[in-house]
Amino acid sequence: MTDGRAETPHETAGKVAKADTRSGLQQVADLAAGKYPASPMTQLMPFATLPPEKGKVSFRATPDDRLLNGMGIVHGGWVMTMLDNAMGLTAHTMVEAGEYCPSKETTVQFIKPVFANGDELSFTCTVTSSEGRNVVVESRMETTDGKLLATGKSTCVIIRPKSA
Repeated sequence: MTDGRAETPHETAGKVAKADTRSGLQQVADLAAGKYPASPMTQLMPFATLPPEKGKVSFRATPDDRLLNGMGIVHGGWVMTMLDNAMGLTAHTMVEAGEYCPSKETTVQFIKPVFANGDELSFTCTVTSSEGRNVVVESRMETTDGKLLATGKSTCVIIRPKSA
């Protein structure tokens, strides 16, 4: 805000990334280590990020009764949000300092119902293609005993800062 008016979402998009001198991989590593602030969404939908590799991220989450739909199973919106978040973090490991990598397109396949039974679920994501500005990520959501619950695929686009 420089002229007394509030910035629009378009004006604020990417400012955090542009001001950060770490690569995306280092940001995600610092998030996993508790050295980088978690997003506000984590308060609504908690998850734990594990130490990443370039092009690969895993995290854990335990759905609870607050996430149930009217049928008594975990709402598909939570599943999609968790997969989208995990894939977005994975794509982010591919960017340089000052860049960010939002989702362009995301699809999710539901394999089995998800229950809020206290079991921790794992999310593993891997970059399968990175060409130009496009990063393609595939993901798996599984129970701790390896039962596949959902898969996802996301195309993210790297946004680079404009030269001054």
